[in-house]
Amino acid sequence: MLKKIGENREIIWIDLDETIWYTVKKVLEDNKIKVWNTLIKEKDVVNYYLYKIKWININQEEAIEIFRNVYRNDFDKLLLEPVDWAKEKMKNFLDKWYENHIVTARDWNLFSDYTEKWVDKYYKNLINKIHFANHFWNNEIPKSELCKKNWISKMI
Repeated sequence: MLKKIGENREIIWIDLDETIWYTVKKVLEDNKIKVWNTLIKEKDVVNYYLYKIKWININQEEAIEIFRNVYRNDFDKLLLEPVDWAKEKMKNFLDKWYENHIVTARDWNLFSDYTEKWVDKYYKNLINKIHFANHFWNNEIPKSELCKKNWISKMI
């Protein structure tokens, strides 16, 4: 991870999934998730809570396992695609005296190793810190609360 360069840097929080990393696309492809024998497309998914989408018919644990398996299967290769324009934007933020922090709903215990390894490969020296909100678990912290606690004024 990038070391803090100066004391007066404003922090920008950048969401991970679908902002710098194409997650839904890979989850749908790997799991061949279908509705009425039609493969669901990325644009059709508007909610990461797959278990809340009535026509998918899975529970929360199954939904988490779907995401976990995608990361587990990609752990050595790190082939999940980064968003095309994101790297250039993050370079611009650093040039304008910002720190780039990632915020994600992912659970630290389950996904931190993979997430940190992937971010280091595709965004090396562009990210100062990764914050895990641990959604789906008892120790969940809403991203909005994380922003308030860390005095974050900008989130992408």
